[in-house]
Amino acid sequence: AATVSFVGSGLTRQQLNLAQVVSRRHGGRTTVRFSSSTTHVIFSCDSSRLVRQGVKYYQALAAGKWLVSMKWIEACHKAGKLLPEESFEIAGDLSGFMDAPRQARLNRAND
Repeated sequence: AATVSFVGSGLTRQQLNLAQVVSRRHGGRTTVRFSSSTTHVIFSCDSSRLVRQGVKYYQALAAGKWLVSMKWIEACHKAGKLLPEESFEIAGDLSGFMDAPRQARLNRAND
């Protein structure tokens, strides 16, 4: 599997630290800047899995990366392994634009 590279968006220091632990455990890293090697952008959000649009949101969409909830990091940490992302994928943004993250990722995968 490709090396994981996480970027946090709107995370607390504590959440960022946990993301770091999980990424390191799997031979990857957590950074503050989005880059072409980023595999996942981790968002702090409620159970609706809707997020505010921001630079990292659009960067991840444009690149077809995984946009996932912090809950994914917590679940991976608890399980001791990287879990399937689908049920933690960001559902859309607060302006009501739904399913964009999944569509962007699938479009990218089919390129």
